[in-house]
Amino acid sequence: MSRTITFTKRLTIAIVAISIVATLVSGAILANYLLPSRVNITGQPGIALFLGDLSTNSCTSTAVTSFDYGDVQVTQVKAGPVICIQNTSAVNAYIIDANSGNGQHITSITTSPSPLPTGMTLSWNFHVNTINGVQDCSALGGTMNGNCQLLGAGQETSPITISLAIDSSASTGVVTFTEVYQAFDSVNG
Repeated sequence: MSRTITFTKRLTIAIVAISIVATLVSGAILANYLLPSRVNITGQPGIALFLGDLSTNSCTSTAVTSFDYGDVQVTQVKAGPVICIQNTSAVNAYIIDANSGNGQHITSITTSPSPLPTGMTLSWNFHVNTINGVQDCSALGGTMNGNCQLLGAGQETSPITISLAIDSSASTGVVTFTEVYQAFDSVNG
């Protein structure tokens, strides 16, 4: 038994409403916009970098996300950013610049690419901060020879100066690299 569908005003309105909803839903799908994105992460989860102030030996609340050394001439050393490394995690973190028993250098600052091109050296004055918690790794129970600092949750290093040295073997031109800051979960890296 087939019945004939009678188009009433009510049925017509229902069909139009369904059509409008279907058009809006398909319109929303057609309105997607994909935005290619790029991120340059310079620290591991659990740490953040802030500008340091050497005149007051304190850290600011200004986050450091990039730095441009500008022109650095061959045979020149250029001071870069003064930074503080803050432990933003809920667990202890260790900042390290030391050598393991087998001579491997374990450090909380590296670069990408690593090593830097010939004639370029990145350094930091972490070792001079002994007045502010940096100590021999063995004092913290470590087995490495060098400097370590234990940062509890929310603690930060005192200001650290990053320097870029260019020697006579460097090629001239623009070099792009990323400074990678790391905190370790053990005093032995």
